[in-house]
Amino acid sequence: MNNFPHTNVTNEDISLVNKQAIPNMDLLVGGFPCQDYSVASSGAKGFYGKKGVLWWDIKEVIEAKWPQFIFLENVDRLLTSPGVNSDQSGRDFGMILRTLSDLGYGVSWKMINAADYGFPQRRRRTFIFAFGKLQV
Repeated sequence: MNNFPHTNVTNEDISLVNKQAIPNMDLLVGGFPCQDYSVASSGAKGFYGKKGVLWWDIKEVIEAKWPQFIFLENVDRLLTSPGVNSDQSGRDFGMILRTLSDLGYGVSWKMINAADYGFPQRRRRTFIFAFGKLQV
C-alpha cells in the first residue's frame, strides 16, 4: 500500500466479483492456489479440486479486461497435473496454454528453480507469460 496508495485493495472471493467491475489493466499478475497441484497434497485434483478451479476465474478476468500481458505463477507440479501416474498427465498445464492461445495470446513458459540462482533451497516454480492479445 505504501508504494501504491491509491490502489483499491479488497479481500473478496474472486468467484463472486463482477469481473467487468475490475479496473482495466495492462498487466495481469496472478497465481492460483497450489494445493491442488502440489506434491505435498496426496489427493491433488488439479482443475477439479476445491482451489484449482481458481484458474477459471483468472480466465474470466482475462475475457472481461483483455490485458496486454499476463504473468502467472504456480508450483512445478502444474506441468504434470493431475499426476505423472495418471493417463492425463499434463492435462491442466496443457489446458492453460491452449486456453490462452485460443483467447489470442502468444504464450511462453519456464520452470525456474530458486537454487539455480543462489538461494539455499530447491524451490521450483512454473511461470507462464502471455502477451499481445491478437484479434480473434
